[in-house]
Amino acid sequence: MPAVIVDVGNYKQRRENFLRKKSMAIAKVVKETGREMMLDPLTDKERKLVEQTLAGIDGVRSYTIGTGYRKNVIIALIDVS
Repeated sequence: MPAVIVDVGNYKQRRENFLRKKSMAIAKVVKETGREMMLDPLTDKERKLVEQTLAGIDGVRSYTIGTGYRKNVIIALIDVS
């Protein structure tokens, strides 16, 4: 039986756009301050979206902490030393 996805009010697209913009904004702050910042807990699919977004930004990286279904993504500077 095929899976059915219900996207009420275009929520999925709005959530993806929000996560992209938030990731880019946090990456900018991390680059300006040099301090790591944490996103709210995300699903695996949301974490992959954030990682793809950050892949296009020089000087920052992400890593995940936590266990279970929703984990936190940390955005940090790339250590170049």
